[in-house]
Amino acid sequence: MSRPGFRVMTYNLRAFRDDWRAAAHAVRVVEPDVLCLQEVSRTWFPTRRTRAFAAAAGLDWPANRARGGGTTVLVRPGLAVTGWSHHRLRVPFVQGLREGVRGYAVVRLDLDLAGRRLPISVVSVHLGLRPQERFGQVERLSPGVPLGDPAVIAGDINEDDAGEAWRLLAQAGRTRLVSSVRATFPAAAPSICLDAVFASPPLVRAQVTEQPILPEDLLARASDHRPVWVDLTVAD
Repeated sequence: MSRPGFRVMTYNLRAFRDDWRAAAHAVRVVEPDVLCLQEVSRTWFPTRRTRAFAAAAGLDWPANRARGGGTTVLVRPGLAVTGWSHHRLRVPFVQGLREGVRGYAVVRLDLDLAGRRLPISVVSVHLGLRPQERFGQVERLSPGVPLGDPAVIAGDINEDDAGEAWRLLAQAGRTRLVSSVRATFPAAAPSICLDAVFASPPLVRAQVTEQPILPEDLLARASDHRPVWVDLTVAD
């Protein structure tokens, strides 16, 4: 597929409890350059399952091993990856057992966009279920993300654009929302937007005339969240 810029996609896979092959097919249809995943380590044999998913989706997995925190990042084969890291977001032990771990994963890329070579950090994040918890977690999104480099933060925010954590991510001078506010949960009959993509300058949303279409039955089978994707380029 010929398109400007690069495509970032985010997808909460609900620990592979649904039809993960359908989810992998959805990814193949969208053809992302970078795929941010959530809930990949909340399952038996998470490394084996994530490797199988990456292969089915036609993507590379730079980390090649599931880490704590539940998040990771896959990339298009041939993309210039310069580093990666995984981080936990602090959650009380009993709460973590009941609600699942929280964390973020970072992949650092060297991309050629609009004739400019840029180091870009892409962050996959999964925030908590409580408003104050989410706000504090956003404030701690710094280890592994080089200061001054353009950054993309994508994932399961667990709140919509009325939430304080969302507003902090979209605050001027930080990252800002680049994906559409569109209902993503629950996948079978979505009523709230919990998943989004944010980016810092000079990254902006690219104008793409044609976008992939995913069948409703496929989305309902694949996960309890719908994926979100956006094409990014460099501002003139």
